Amino acid sequence: MRPRVPANRRGKNPSVVPPAPPVQRSQSEEASSPFTTMTNISSGYTGLAARVLPLMPMDGPLAFEIVMFAFISVSLLLQYLHLYRSVWWLPHSYNNNTVNFYLIDPILIVFSICILSRRVIWTLIKKLISKTMPSNWAQSCIIIFRSLLTFNIIVGLLYTAYVIVQKHHLVNILYLAYPVSLYFVLFGLVGEPFLELLPDLSDTNANSRVKIFQDSNGVYHCSTYMSNYANPMPINPETVRLEVQALKSDFNSRLKQIMFNAIVSTYYATFIPCVFVPNALSYETPWVFRHGVLVLFGSGALYTIQIFPSTYIHMLHRTAVKLGQWTKIEGRISHAFYSQWSSNTVWPINSFVRHGKDLYKSEGAHNCAEPGNATQSRFYSLFCDPLSVIGVLLMVHTGLVLAQHMSLAWSTQWYQLISEAILLFTNYYSLFKIVRDYIVFSRLSYTDKEGKEN
Repeated sequence: MRPRVPANRRGKNPSVVPPAPPVQRSQSEEASSPFTTMTNISSGYTGLAARVLPLMPMDGPLAFEIVMFAFISVSLLLQYLHLYRSVWWLPHSYNNNTVNFYLIDPILIVFSICILSRRVIWTLIKKLISKTMPSNWAQSCIIIFRSLLTFNIIVGLLYTAYVIVQKHHLVNILYLAYPVSLYFVLFGLVGEPFLELLPDLSDTNANSRVKIFQDSNGVYHCSTYMSNYANPMPINPETVRLEVQALKSDFNSRLKQIMFNAIVSTYYATFIPCVFVPNALSYETPWVFRHGVLVLFGSGALYTIQIFPSTYIHMLHRTAVKLGQWTKIEGRISHAFYSQWSSNTVWPINSFVRHGKDLYKSEGAHNCAEPGNATQSRFYSLFCDPLSVIGVLLMVHTGLVLAQHMSLAWSTQWYQLISEAILLFTNYYSLFKIVRDYIVFSRLSYTDKEGKEN
């Protein structure tokens, strides 16, 4: 006797296995369809982020510190020239020298040079350690020598300050210590930024799943520890947001170094000599102030180019392209046109989502950002177009060079001509590097747009 076939299977092959019941989808999966692409970015970068920058020569740490120390030392000497110049060319002048050297306090110059030369000394010691010591001993030796050098510099500064206080009022001594408060405000009780210009990437990556590193060519990369750098794994949205957080912290650390070192260098090279001048000395206050402003912008440009090289900006741009941005929408939209935002979803361009009580529209080729997150929105706005970042720096520095040309044309005194010419030569060096980076990025962007049009 044949078994009875159920009504729902009559007329079909009984050997065929019936399909399994549909799996219940989560609310986030239902909300994401059909407007989203799920979970992982597998297509890589697009546009300028997919381009490979040509290898552009950069100053090494020691070469940069030598250039920076020479610039600040010359600026210090030029400020003393502005303050203590003499009228040696007059026929009845009592001074045969161009500068009234007997009015200058040499210990004050030693104090300033001790601070301004701290990093060039440390960079030289660090290079010698890396060349002579075995690799397993190098890190321990660096920590020991860094502590010893910091201790010796502090002792030298305290001794010279004690000698200075014997000749000047105690109130003037407080001017020597003001940058200490700025250091603690920016860096806290950490001692490494006093000698190290760039943050230690090993310390930055210590407590993070995201690693910032440089390859053998000096190109910056940002990736997870689980990724293979030669053939990276697909990156999920959570990893992209972690990269943004790590890069934001690293960027802020580098920005603090630019602010601190530019201000401190200008302070001891241009302001401190003015504080300790004799009361009866007369000098041109507007010209001295102008010299300080030029040194501040010139040193800031040198630090910015060294701390934020083109490969670092390109790395920030690559992460910004993966991150995307949300734009808040005012008004109401039908439920059929938007979905509930999911943290595990890669949203394509022109997607509409609800996050909290607000509606958002996605921007960029793909979007991993959190709607309403101000930090991620600022990150994307700053680095979605690297040409805008370099362009702002180019405009500021070009304006500085043009202002120096005008000042040089209006100069009538011999010391003014010498000061403007030397500072202008240094700013040409910075302008060349900024223009070079801008041309490279603009050409890559133009080539990418040409390829899309064709």
